[in-house]
Amino acid sequence: GEPSKCPAKYYSGAGATQCEECWAGHACPTEATAWPMQCPKGYYALPLSDQCSSCAPGNSSHAGSSECYVCPAGTSCPTQATPDPNICAAGYKSLAGATTCTPCGLGQYQPTAQSSSCLECPAGVRCPQQAISSVQNLGCPMGTYSRYDLKSTAFDLPYDHEDVARFPSLAATGDTVCRQCPNGYTCPDPATAPVLCPAGTTRIGTNYSHCAQCPAGYSCATPNVPPAECADGYYAIGSQAECTACSPGFQCPMKDVALQMRCSSGTFSAAGAANCTACPAGRACPEQDGSGIYDCASGTFALAGQVQCTPCPPGFQCPDITSPASMALCPKGTYSTGSKAKCDDCAKGSYNPLNGSTTANACVACGKGYYSNFTAAVSKTTCSPCPADTYCPLASNDLPTACPTGLSTFDRLARTSADDCTMPPPPPPPMNPPPL
Repeated sequence: GEPSKCPAKYYSGAGATQCEECWAGHACPTEATAWPMQCPKGYYALPLSDQCSSCAPGNSSHAGSSECYVCPAGTSCPTQATPDPNICAAGYKSLAGATTCTPCGLGQYQPTAQSSSCLECPAGVRCPQQAISSVQNLGCPMGTYSRYDLKSTAFDLPYDHEDVARFPSLAATGDTVCRQCPNGYTCPDPATAPVLCPAGTTRIGTNYSHCAQCPAGYSCATPNVPPAECADGYYAIGSQAECTACSPGFQCPMKDVALQMRCSSGTFSAAGAANCTACPAGRACPEQDGSGIYDCASGTFALAGQVQCTPCPPGFQCPDITSPASMALCPKGTYSTGSKAKCDDCAKGSYNPLNGSTTANACVACGKGYYSNFTAAVSKTTCSPCPADTYCPLASNDLPTACPTGLSTFDRLARTSADDCTMPPPPPPPMNPPPL
C-alpha cells in the first residue's frame, strides 16, 4: 500500500513501519518529519513538541534541553531565549536569575568577575563612584582616614583617652571619601582608626601626627578644643588637664608658674585668689586663709588690715568700729573703764567735774543729807539738801526719803537718818499759876 505520513510531533526514518514520538529537547514541526530537530541554546521542548519554546528572561538552556535553568549568580540573562548567560564584569554583581548586572554601589568595589555580591571598601580607601573594580589607586593620603565611625561621647567629661568605649569603631559600610584627621586625635595610618590624645594635650589643625603638650598657663581638659587660659588665681605649669587653684592663704600672681606667695598679716585669701585681700575696716582677720574673721565688738575698732580689734582705751569712747578717728575723751559727768562705744554716765546722786575719767570712782557722791536726780552731773551744784520732813541716808541719793507719817524734821534740812524725823516737842510748862 501507500506509505502514511507521520503527523507533527512524530517522526519516522527510512523503512520505518511506525511513527515515533518526538523526543524531549527536540521538535517535530511538520508532517512527515524524518528526524527530530534539536532545540538550540535558550530554548527547550517537552516530549511530543512541534516547536521549541524560548526560555524566559533570567533563564537559559543548553542545546537539546527539556527545561530551562536559572541563570547563575554573577551572570545576567537579559532577554528571552538568551543562549549563554552574560558574565558580570568586575565592579558588578548579580543574584541568580538576574536579567542585568548591578554596579557596585558607592563605598563598594568588586575585583572579581562573575560575583554575586560587592565588597565594602576597606579602611584607608575611598570608593567615590559606582562599579569600582580596583581600589589600587584609591588609597587615602596621610593625615586622613576612612571607614571609621567616631563616638559622639568621645570627649565627655570626665575625659579618659584610654576608655575603649570612646574609641572609633569600624563602620559597616565602606567610605566614599577620605576624611581629615579629626580634632583631638592623631592619624598615624589612613588604614587604622584615629587615636585619642590624652588629657593635658591638644591636637587641632593640620598637625595630625602627634599630640601637642598643653602650654603653661592653660588647661586642656579635652584635646579637641583650643587650650583654655587659666582664670586669675589659678596656674598651670604645662601639660595639665586642669588649672591648679591657688591655696587658701596664698596669692598666685602668675598663671604659668607655680608661684604661691603667703598672704601678709592682716590680709587673707580663699582658694583660687590672684591677690590677697586686706581685712576690711571694722573686722579682724586672724588667719590668712580667711577663717575666723569676725566683726569688731562695740567699744573696739579696727582699721583695714588688722588681725585683731583694738579695745577703746580707758577714759575714751569709740563710737565707730571702723576707725579711731571718732575716738573722744569722756566728757565731764561720765567715765569709761575701756572698750566702750559710749562713756558711762555718772549715776544719780553723784557728779564728776573732770574729763577723761577711767573709773566709776571719779563720780563724786553728793553725800548724806543731799540728793541729785541728774545723771551725768558735772558739778556739786546739782546736789540739793534734802528738804524738810525728809532725810537722805546714803552717800549717793537720787531722791529724798519722806519721814514716816506723823513725824517731822521741823524745818530742818539735810537730814541723814530716819531718827531725825520726830514727834512734835511737848508744849512748854505752864506759867506760874495766877494768885488766887
